[in-house]
Amino acid sequence: QDLVAGTYVYKWYANDTVGNVNSSFPQANYLVNKAIIHGSLSGSDVTYPNSVNIVPDESNSGDSDVNYTLWRNGTLVSWALGTAPSPDTSVLAVGTYHYIFNSTGGENYSSNSSIATIDITVSKGVPTPNIYLNGSSQNLEMYWFESYIVKGNWSGGGDSDLVWNLYRNGTVVATGNPAENDTTLASGVYEFVYNTSGGANWTSAQTQKLYLTTLKKWNQTDGVIAGGEYEYDLNTFGTPIEKQELARVQDSSQTTTVNGNAYSVIPINVTWNASAYFPGDTTTFTNVNVSLSQCPSGWTCNLWTWTIPYMNTTYPTNTTNATMNKTNAIISLDGGNNDWIQNTSETTVANGMAFIKGNIKANNTDTIPYSDVNFPADQTNQYRTGWTCTQNQRTIPSISASSTWASSDYPTSCSKDKVIQIKSAFGNWQQDNLYVTLANGTAYIEGDANYTNTDTIEYTDVLINETSYNSTLERPGWTCSFNSSRDSTLNFVASGENSTSNKPIQCNKQNVIQPVNTSNWAQDDSKTTVAGSYAYVKGKSYFNNTDSVSYYVKINTTSYHNETLRRDSTWLCVWNNSFEQTDVPFSPGQAIQVSGYSVLCNKTNVITKNEFEWVADNSTEQNISYQKIVKKLNGTNQDPEVTFYDVNATYNEKSGYGNYNESTPFTISSISSGGNWERWISAENSSSIIITTWSDRYSAPEYYQNITINDTGDITFFNLTAWSNSFDDTNVTSGSEYVKYFNGTDWVDLNTGPLQTDCNTLNPSYTSTMVPGIGTFYICMQDLGGKSGVGDYFRIKVPHTSAQILQVGGLDTTPPVYTVPATINYSYPKPGEYVKFYSQWQDDVELSGYKFEWNASGSLENITSGLLSGTSEWANTTQQIPIAREAGDVISYTIHVNDTSSNWNSSSNSFVVWGWANLTEINVSGIFDNNKVNRSVAAVTCRVMDANHSKAIANYPVNFYKNNTLQATNYTNSTGYAVWYWNSYSDLGPYNLKCTITDNDTLYYNDSVSEKTMDLYVWRKLNLTLYLDPADIYRNDTFTPHTSDLIANVKDENGDVEDGISVDFWRETVKLGNTITLNGNATLVHNPSDTITPGSYVIRANTSSAYSWPSEDTQDQIIKGLLYTQIDSPSDGEDF
Repeated sequence: QDLVAGTYVYKWYANDTVGNVNSSFPQANYLVNKAIIHGSLSGSDVTYPNSVNIVPDESNSGDSDVNYTLWRNGTLVSWALGTAPSPDTSVLAVGTYHYIFNSTGGENYSSNSSIATIDITVSKGVPTPNIYLNGSSQNLEMYWFESYIVKGNWSGGGDSDLVWNLYRNGTVVATGNPAENDTTLASGVYEFVYNTSGGANWTSAQTQKLYLTTLKKWNQTDGVIAGGEYEYDLNTFGTPIEKQELARVQDSSQTTTVNGNAYSVIPINVTWNASAYFPGDTTTFTNVNVSLSQCPSGWTCNLWTWTIPYMNTTYPTNTTNATMNKTNAIISLDGGNNDWIQNTSETTVANGMAFIKGNIKANNTDTIPYSDVNFPADQTNQYRTGWTCTQNQRTIPSISASSTWASSDYPTSCSKDKVIQIKSAFGNWQQDNLYVTLANGTAYIEGDANYTNTDTIEYTDVLINETSYNSTLERPGWTCSFNSSRDSTLNFVASGENSTSNKPIQCNKQNVIQPVNTSNWAQDDSKTTVAGSYAYVKGKSYFNNTDSVSYYVKINTTSYHNETLRRDSTWLCVWNNSFEQTDVPFSPGQAIQVSGYSVLCNKTNVITKNEFEWVADNSTEQNISYQKIVKKLNGTNQDPEVTFYDVNATYNEKSGYGNYNESTPFTISSISSGGNWERWISAENSSSIIITTWSDRYSAPEYYQNITINDTGDITFFNLTAWSNSFDDTNVTSGSEYVKYFNGTDWVDLNTGPLQTDCNTLNPSYTSTMVPGIGTFYICMQDLGGKSGVGDYFRIKVPHTSAQILQVGGLDTTPPVYTVPATINYSYPKPGEYVKFYSQWQDDVELSGYKFEWNASGSLENITSGLLSGTSEWANTTQQIPIAREAGDVISYTIHVNDTSSNWNSSSNSFVVWGWANLTEINVSGIFDNNKVNRSVAAVTCRVMDANHSKAIANYPVNFYKNNTLQATNYTNSTGYAVWYWNSYSDLGPYNLKCTITDNDTLYYNDSVSEKTMDLYVWRKLNLTLYLDPADIYRNDTFTPHTSDLIANVKDENGDVEDGISVDFWRETVKLGNTITLNGNATLVHNPSDTITPGSYVIRANTSSAYSWPSEDTQDQIIKGLLYTQIDSPSDGEDF
């Protein structure tokens, strides 16, 4: 068998067939030696950065405990137990490396420090860099301003000690890997190369050389500005298009207007000059922009920027006029001031319009001459100051620079009111007999008028008519007018006066013949005077002429004046319609009395009537079966002048009575002024008017009896007797009895005061209380069922008690009772407020006190107590509701009351705590500039807060209004906010938004701040699209098309067309006009002037509308002209 290395001992054993055994001796020894380890290394040289591959190998058996190791330059690379270690595949730096494969041995193998060795060399690598021009490895040619990128790189990476450089013409322009350069270069040829000098692991290397050729060229050929400098090489400038501006002259294609626009032009010459900077250049410049270098001071330049489509060697020049206008270059001067004359083609009217005419003047303030200048109509400085004028249009044939021109045909016409003024009424007033003058009515007069000329020129045939009249001609205090049938004419020298003579002024006035008074009063016996009602009188009136003019006057019902002609302010008076006088002569200041009774008057209670109440006739015996009553009537004649005869008087009968001693009405034969009258009326009745009712008797434990007497009538009968039923008071304990009288409010103890015994007066006397049980006595009671305000007293005979409601009895075991249950004096109690709690109590003997309890703190507790007294009193207390209480909390309370016998009773109630609700804010989403919002769906939010606890209230209804019109009612959320989404896409302009709240009996809140408002403006976005139909037109109207429809389509942010939008149309900076959109379109016809410079023009349209964001659009329009040619030589028809 195989044995491991070491020393072994052995001997032999033998036996026979019978079992005898023996062994060899001595023992023998055997030695097994350790084996030698064998192995190999394989590998080869490499070039950086390739990996080495050093592979160790061994095939020794039984070496599971042998440790194999691989070393590189003394550094352990790998190891393994019982097998060869892993190969070395590292990437190594340039150099020579010594590898050793060895082992320390094992149980069966001896160590071997060099099983195998090998030396490996790592050589430097060779880089392979790249270079590109605009991504290509080819040479490149381009213009100097065009962009390029030269880039060098090496994809191999390399070590950090490699330095890469990009060279242009031998100069480093970039470093790194990669390295780039894009510097703009002047015209020339440029060499580029990319290289490295090598490193520790790499050799040096470089790329091929690439060449960049840059050429001269203008950096801008489209849209250049004439006269401007442009680069044709790097940092090298030139003026490819030269510009020359000539002197300003009048623009004869436009009409120059006085006080308006003067038109002039500055011709501008433009020349192509590109080849001056590099010979042989033929560059074509397109869309050359030409601008006037400066608009002359005070002028508005219209066409001062234009575009020439192209310029080159074929089209090297262009001349165009820069157009401009200036306001008030030629202005009107005050004209005709010294030659105003009357305009006799119009009629001058006194106190009306006067008419004149004058000339016009103009001054050229410009430094160039003008011809065919329009002097427009109605230049206000050609008017006469203070006059209303018109002025006709004129054309000024020519006007030199800085000179003045004047007309000679009076083109200015003026008018002015009240040049011929009213001076005063001329007087000579007299009665106007065309009308009837009435007393207390209208008086009529007539007179002449005086006028003055306030102007410095003369007037002839001035018309005097109704216009020539005003209040100056009125007689003071009179209403006047002009008699149109009396028109006339007058002549006036400058600042002179003149007057009429045909009395054209008519006047009238009320109450010239004035009522003075009425006297001679007497009874009007055509009517019946009644005591206590109307009395009737009549009188004669006086009238007075208050004027200095004599009159013949008519006096009739119109002449009545209540304030002066009535008896006095207490009488109702009228004119006697049957009385009238005519042509009554009144001299100035004369007073006259009429001949008959002109005024009729009446008045109530002139004859007064006092009607007393029916009373019992105490001169006779009364009982419950028979009554007699009487009534007195009397009065006074309060008139201090008139005695009245056959005066009627009436009285009110008594129901149930008859056999009256006087009829109604009855007659009083006469009552002298200030005299009195009296009459007595009597009546009888046999029916019962008194009903006496006795109550049932009450038994123990309270021994008392109530006695009730009811009177069904309204008359007090003295000595009327009634008797009670027998009264048994055997159960009344001696000494404990009492008598009480209930007066409707309280029980009155009669044992402590006197009883009323004398019932024959309205204020009976009293005597001491009589002892019950001893005989009978009389007491009196007030009849509560009698007539209001009259004390009816009854004499009632009872055994030993009082009347009405009386109690007679002993011990008190009845508790108090409330007549008003427990309640509070506040409808909406809130936290922190003081509330009064109260109830009214009644006891048949004596109240003692109360106590108050509630659960405001969360549990029921006694809060306060107090004393009560008497048989009826209020129990009340004022308490503060705890601050911590919230709206909706329920507080219960009880008022306990006892009497002096310790009988208790109580009244309980409860109330709900309320709170204050405040609207604290209103907000709108999307608001800007504090008060603007674009059309949108905006959230309008309002917040409701509990004012007592500063917390949000949920589920509170909030009303949202727009311009005071309710839009929605929404409820607050848990944070107190209610939201209404306002769709404002159909709204525009100013709006008022408002939130309101009201009291809420579900949440138990009163509103405190109930309203929040916000004023804002809704803006809209307009989208304008401009269309030109057609886009290209001719300037001359003899060609088609020569007009273009400029169509602006306007829509809102929703794409809906908008009508009524103002749209301005412009050609460049010249406003062409304004139109309003209809069906979304605004259209303007564009017909350019026949002399406009042909070319491309920017047509612009923009919107102008309130509360709208402006919008505009532009389109280019080509305005074309036609060039005409003619053959000058040879002439037409010539042979040659």
